[in-house]
Amino acid sequence: MINKKDTHAEIITVAKKLFGTGNFSSVSMSQIAQEVGINKASLYYFFKDKMEIYFDVIEDLMIKVSNEFNIEEKRQATSSFADTIERVINLSISEGSMFVRFDVGQKQINKEQKHKIMTIFKTFSQKVEDFLTFYKVDSPKLASSILISSIHSYVKDVCLLNPKISSKIYSQYLENLFLKK
Repeated sequence: MINKKDTHAEIITVAKKLFGTGNFSSVSMSQIAQEVGINKASLYYFFKDKMEIYFDVIEDLMIKVSNEFNIEEKRQATSSFADTIERVINLSISEGSMFVRFDVGQKQINKEQKHKIMTIFKTFSQKVEDFLTFYKVDSPKLASSILISSIHSYVKDVCLLNPKISSKIYSQYLENLFLKK
């Protein structure tokens, strides 16, 4: 008997790996099913289509990354701004290049899916903004966009170019920029 929760999680794990090494259009439902070790019909039991899997992968990633910006934990922990950024970077890198491959074209996204992805990103952006507010960064809404872009660029460089700057040094640099040290 199939454990629904474990199978669902395995589908997300496999899809994340496949989407991270290819792109949306190069990954097939058959490929996902084969990697999971189930037949294609079973895959359709869990997800109506590839786009639904893709959005669940994105949501899973964004939840993991945004949890690192949880300000309640910051109030009780001794981790610094740079420590948090370094953890976000390393988590993003460990999740594979999926973090830099949000490549689905607007034509392929229906209204419901667009709303779902916008909700995910709004929640994520708000957590980053709250994090920056906690550290008393000027203009946290603008700063959150800059911080997200900076982290995304670094992760993309690591995945594609393997830069010589460590995540620790990069995180400390961002801390100095944002906290005006």
